[in-house]
Amino acid sequence: MGMQSPSYVHERLNPGARALLGFLRSAGGPGVAARVRELPPQAWDEILTIALRHGVAPLLHRALQSGGALAEAPDHVRTRLEEERHATALLNLRKYGEFRRIAQALRERNIPLIALKGLHLAELVYPDISLRPMSDLDILVPRLQLKQTVAALHGLDYGLDEDLSGAVNAMLDTKCGVELVHRHMGVLLEVHWSLSEPPKRYAAVIEDIWRSAVPARVGDADALVMSPEYVLLHV
Repeated sequence: MGMQSPSYVHERLNPGARALLGFLRSAGGPGVAARVRELPPQAWDEILTIALRHGVAPLLHRALQSGGALAEAPDHVRTRLEEERHATALLNLRKYGEFRRIAQALRERNIPLIALKGLHLAELVYPDISLRPMSDLDILVPRLQLKQTVAALHGLDYGLDEDLSGAVNAMLDTKCGVELVHRHMGVLLEVHWSLSEPPKRYAAVIEDIWRSAVPARVGDADALVMSPEYVLLHV
């Protein structure tokens, strides 16, 4: 079976999804305000539901704002979009603050780390951090330094009350990462030493990711990030 054309896929979307895509694609282009005024109230409820479900409410807020159309949206929609964007900004600031503490603690122990996923993309791809929600923090650390990493993170209140760093090496050949939750703030941190679970460890690829990693400023912390080609492949 051949690949479906974008236009065919677009035709299969419901009206709310098509309208949402139109706003996001135009991103404040001409005619946005007129299109907003043309939509009935029930269509806006559908658009808002889909935007919230897919985590693009902040992007929709920016698109309408840039097009001078935000005031034309129904009051409850405009209020919710504003709330989502403000909440995303505050939560991301909190997460970047935590990442700064993590990066500093590992740097003091000579443990390199690569910022993965949202930590990197929220600044690389988006004009500001209020546009890209992050559910957690993801970092990549060297396989051989996992125990020291978990011990350092335990000192920052990540993980259970008991220091389990001595047990994590048993996970190296069965998992690709370990989840640690901040004991007071509830921030979820995923510490990876690989990007896929065994038996597909892709050891050679991980080695090349480390060799090609480049220094970057993530938030206001110094860290490493993947080279552009590996960022694209990972995404």
